[in-house]
Amino acid sequence: MSENTELALIFLLVGLGLVLVVLVTVGIIFYSWQRQRKRVHSSESSTPRKFDIESVHNDKTYDNPSYYLPSPIPLPDKVAPDTPKLPSNTAGALCSIVVVQEEEPAVTPAKPPSPPPAESLSIKVDDKPKQHPRPHLKNLNMNKKMEKVQENENERLYEEYEKLSKVSTNYSMDVAQSRSQMRKNRFFDALPYDYNRVFLKGNEDYINASYIKDANGTVKFIAAQGPIGETETIGGRRDATVSDFWRLVWEQKVDCIVCLTQCVENLRPKCAMYWPEYAGEDVEISDDMSMNLYCYTEDEICFQREIWLEKKGHGTRKVMQWQFKEWSDATVPAEAESLLTFIETVRASNRKFPVLVHCSAGVGRTGVYLGLEMLLDCLADETVIDVAKTVTELRKQRSNMVQNGEQYIAMYEVIALAIRKKSRASG
Repeated sequence: MSENTELALIFLLVGLGLVLVVLVTVGIIFYSWQRQRKRVHSSESSTPRKFDIESVHNDKTYDNPSYYLPSPIPLPDKVAPDTPKLPSNTAGALCSIVVVQEEEPAVTPAKPPSPPPAESLSIKVDDKPKQHPRPHLKNLNMNKKMEKVQENENERLYEEYEKLSKVSTNYSMDVAQSRSQMRKNRFFDALPYDYNRVFLKGNEDYINASYIKDANGTVKFIAAQGPIGETETIGGRRDATVSDFWRLVWEQKVDCIVCLTQCVENLRPKCAMYWPEYAGEDVEISDDMSMNLYCYTEDEICFQREIWLEKKGHGTRKVMQWQFKEWSDATVPAEAESLLTFIETVRASNRKFPVLVHCSAGVGRTGVYLGLEMLLDCLADETVIDVAKTVTELRKQRSNMVQNGEQYIAMYEVIALAIRKKSRASG
C-alpha cells in the first residue's frame, strides 16, 4: 500500500470520529433539553401558584399581581329566555340593575331596561351621617357639666343664678297690690301679674294664681299660693281663700292638684288644710259646693288623695291631689331621686290640663316643680335643655319663681339624674 493511500485512510477515520462525537454531543444536549421541558411542564400543571394573602399584610410587592388572580370568565352570548338581555355599555350597569330589581318589580322580558343614568352606577351614601339633633347631644353632656360644677362647689351655677336676678320683668301687678285684694295674698312679694292672672267668675274675681305656658305657648299649669285658712285671719290681716281655691278648681276644670308643702312647717302656718282629713268625710265649702274624700294612699314620697267635688245643679267631679313630703319652704328636697320619682308619677297619671301646682307662696318650690316639668318635656322631645332659659321664662309669667341658688342647683341635679336614667334605659 502506497504512502498516499495510508494518509487518505487516516483522514477518513478522523473525520468519521469527529462527526460521531458531534452527533453524540448534539443528542445529549437535545435529550437534556427535552427532559427539562417535561419537568417544568409537569411542575406547572400539578402545583399552580397561589396568591399569598399574608404577603399583603407584610407589604410585599409583585411585578404582576394579576398573574395570581383567576382570569375573567366571558359572559355567554345567549341568555335564558326569561332573563332580560343586559346592556353592554359597562359592567356597572349590571350592578345598578341588580339594585333596581331589589326595590322595583321584576323587569318584563319583552322590554329590556334602558341604560341606567351615570349617577346610578355608584352606591349613594349620605354626605352627612345621621346624628341625633344637637340639643340631644347637649343633654347627654349635662352629667359632665354637673361633675365639673360640683368640683367647683357649684360656684358656676350660683353665678348663673345671680345673673337671672338682673333680668327685667317689668309687668304690672296693680290688682294684686290694690288695697281691696292685698289681704288675699299670703306674702306681699309673691304676686301674680295682671296680664296672666286667673280670673274667678263673679264680682270677686281675684285669686293669687297665674296661668303658666309651656315652651310651645300652651297653658298647661296654674301656679298658685297655698290657700289661707280661717285660723290665719285673726287680726284682720288676711282673708280666707279656701272657697276661692275650690272655685278655681271647678271653673278651670282642674282634675289634678300638686301640693308641695305641709300645712305647718317649723311651727309656722304655710297652707290651709283645704281637703277632708279622713276617708269618707264630707266637708262643706260654700253654700253651693261640697267635697268628699273618697280614699287616700300614702308611701315614702307622697300622699295621693281622691276627692269628689260637688256643685249644686252641676253634678260631681273627681279631683286627684298629690302631696309631696319633706320639702320645707325655701329649701331643696332631701333627695333629688325622690322628687324625680314624684314628678314622673304625677306625669304618668291620667291627668288633664291645666294642672294646679302650689306650695306656700307659689313661687319657690312651685317654680322648681314647673321648671322640671318643662325640662322633662324637653328631654322627652330631645330638644334643648336650658335651665337658665326655663327659669327666665317662668319669671316672665310669675314673679320670683325659684327663690334661691340652692333650688336652682337642685333643678340641675334632678334633670341630670333624669338624663342618666334615660341613657341607661335606652342603652
